[in-house]
Amino acid sequence: MIRFVVAALASINIAGVLGLAWFAAVMLFYDGVMVVELAICAVLISVLALITWGGLALRRRGHSGAAIALLAVTALPTLAVFGFLLYLDRNPIDWR
Repeated sequence: MIRFVVAALASINIAGVLGLAWFAAVMLFYDGVMVVELAICAVLISVLALITWGGLALRRRGHSGAAIALLAVTALPTLAVFGFLLYLDRNPIDWR
């Protein structure tokens, strides 16, 4: 059971890494080089990937509770951001 929880949290984090990379690529394509914004995306991708790697390493060493806690620290905000983006997709902001 713990393996499934760790795998689910890690997959959420990996989806967050891929989503940030997609966002940076789209921003680079449409807006050109925006150094600060791309640097922020790069840092967030790195932090999220390192935390995911650390959580998986903890699980491998037998520290399941610490692995779940570490992965949940990043998976819950990632889920909140995904939920907010889905909300914005359903209810776009009218700036008129």
